[in-house]
Amino acid sequence: MRHDRASGARTRIFASLSPVYFSRRVTPEKYSIRFDTRFYLAHLPSDQSPLSSSQEVTEGLWLTPQQALQRAQNAGFPMMPPTLAALRTLAALGSWQKLREQYQLETRQVL
Repeated sequence: MRHDRASGARTRIFASLSPVYFSRRVTPEKYSIRFDTRFYLAHLPSDQSPLSSSQEVTEGLWLTPQQALQRAQNAGFPMMPPTLAALRTLAALGSWQKLREQYQLETRQVL
């Protein structure tokens, strides 16, 4: 969703982007419950807002990695270990720019 501050108009913007592979977490074999999870990243420009538009989603929440970790630690916001590990990695980097440098990610402007 793009919001024009001068006119107050909102425009929906749709783009078909391939997500950028970030990491894979596999639970060690010694655990009875195991995960094999892949994580992908996408950058949301600062002049755009996320929009949940799926009938499968009852509630949407967009957080920074730091905010998500804080909620998981402080108040009933359960997360699986692979998600927590990925969020810790993202939080340690602190910015999209550092993430791009560390993982050699390319960003493309899509109009």
